[in-house]
Amino acid sequence: MNAMNDRSAGDTMGPRLQWSASVLGAALGAAALTGCATSDEDARLQGPQNALAEQSFANLWLVDGCIGGGKVNFCSTESVEEVLELAIDEPSVLRFAEEGEAPEGLYWDTAHLVVQGLAAGTANVRVKARFSDAERETEMKVEVVEVDAIEVRSSCAEAQAPLRVSPGKTLRFDAVPQGGGKPLDGLLPGLVQGDGVTCSVGASGSRLNCSWTAPLEGGAVELVSGVLPGFRGRIQSYGASDVTAVHAFTQRIWPSTVGPGWTVRLPTATALKEGVPCESLPVHAVTATPSICTGPEGELAWDASVDHQIPVKILQTGTCKLQLGAVGAATLPSTAEFAMRVVTQATVDHLARPETPCAVEGATACNTFSGSMRCEDGRWHDLTTCDPGVCEFVRQGEAGCASAEGCAVCRP
Repeated sequence: MNAMNDRSAGDTMGPRLQWSASVLGAALGAAALTGCATSDEDARLQGPQNALAEQSFANLWLVDGCIGGGKVNFCSTESVEEVLELAIDEPSVLRFAEEGEAPEGLYWDTAHLVVQGLAAGTANVRVKARFSDAERETEMKVEVVEVDAIEVRSSCAEAQAPLRVSPGKTLRFDAVPQGGGKPLDGLLPGLVQGDGVTCSVGASGSRLNCSWTAPLEGGAVELVSGVLPGFRGRIQSYGASDVTAVHAFTQRIWPSTVGPGWTVRLPTATALKEGVPCESLPVHAVTATPSICTGPEGELAWDASVDHQIPVKILQTGTCKLQLGAVGAATLPSTAEFAMRVVTQATVDHLARPETPCAVEGATACNTFSGSMRCEDGRWHDLTTCDPGVCEFVRQGEAGCASAEGCAVCRP
């Protein structure tokens, strides 16, 4: 490849917009509405969304500046056939990497360039390439920022705690370089290191996804960095004795109305003093209202299933109260309470579905517990909704029912 003359190239090409992956999506949408906001002979460079971490590697992606497609888009989409010339105006800030230098996981092909941030500053990258229709030129600015901190965070959205996992389980976490209080992009080999810790390139191509499997007997690992000498971190296992609370997500229980003896599931998460880890321990439950609710087989004390949901058998209408703790712990530190409505067995026996056959003209039935239906012309048809109440089946003479077969009525 021939190096371009930086000054003459800059004079002839002029400044262009800096594009990131997120901006590209908006531009494509605008292009579809306008027929294409750029010329069909333009090219663009896409790069990291955030500033590039010093000493890190990243892809720059050379693409057609006007992507074809759609009835009102008159662009044709062309592919890159050969990169003809490359230039960086600040070689002390940014450079082009050679294949084999960068971490595995980056793209190496005609349309993907690999750059490395060398020192804090801003550099302008200019590229000339031959596309499948013509030669095109483009440029973009890349900012490089010094790494002054490393954020080690859990990969799961639910976690609110330091990096801890139960013995034998795998902890997954992201290592994110930061500069000036902001996250930086780019792959940095050796960003975090520790015994048994492995890191690989994430799906975005600009983050390190790391993992550590805790020994069955438990343990801890100290994290260090080959990039930031002063960095220290810690990942460790935890056990039942470390659990200080059990969070019970009663608002996720569905349905709120059941038949007698039906089982509902209560999602839970074990919490530590520092917060909620990704992997919760199994939960032990003890009913404080055995006439209202028990374990699935009538137990007064039982354990949650493997998916961290406690099965609860509902016996009658009322408020179910449970004492909760981690399986194997000496105490039950938390309480869960939730109200359930239990309909009669007759109501369950008279459930029907819309547009299904029925035998007695004018008879009524419940459509789940949310509304009533009437038999008309041999089919069940919706009659009325019971929201916010429930549909229940009653005998003749009860709740104004005049039918000898009984009636489906709405009750508050």
